[in-house]
Amino acid sequence: MVLEEEITKRLKRVVSDLADIVVFESQRRVSVDTGELKGSVEIEYPSEFEAIVRYDSPSAVWIEYGTEPHMPPVEPLERWARRHGMEGAGWAIAMKIKKEGVDEKPFLRPAVDIARARAPGVVQIHLNK
Repeated sequence: MVLEEEITKRLKRVVSDLADIVVFESQRRVSVDTGELKGSVEIEYPSEFEAIVRYDSPSAVWIEYGTEPHMPPVEPLERWARRHGMEGAGWAIAMKIKKEGVDEKPFLRPAVDIARARAPGVVQIHLNK
C-alpha cells in the first residue's frame, strides 16, 4: 500500500473515533424521558475527513440551548407530567415556560469539547501504528 493510502486510511479512523467519542459523551449527558431524543443520534460522513453527529429530534435544540419564554403546547407537558407522577401539572409547567423559558441542558457541546481535547491523543494513536 502506498504511503498516501495508508495515511488516508488512518486519518479516516481518527475522524471516526472522534465522532464515536462525541456520540458516547453526548449519550452520557442527554436527558432521558421517553428515550426519543437519545435514540435520534446519527453520524453522517459527508466527505472522507468529515463527520457530523446529529440528534434528529425536534427537542434536541430546545434542550441543548434552552428557550426564551414562550407558550408551549400543553398536551405534551400533560403527558410528561403523568409519566412523572404529577397528574394535572402540565398547565402549570406551561405557564412557567411562558414566563421564564427553559434552561439549557447542554449535552452535545460538552461532548464536542471532550472530543476536541482528546483529538491529539487519537491522532497520535492512529498515526504512530
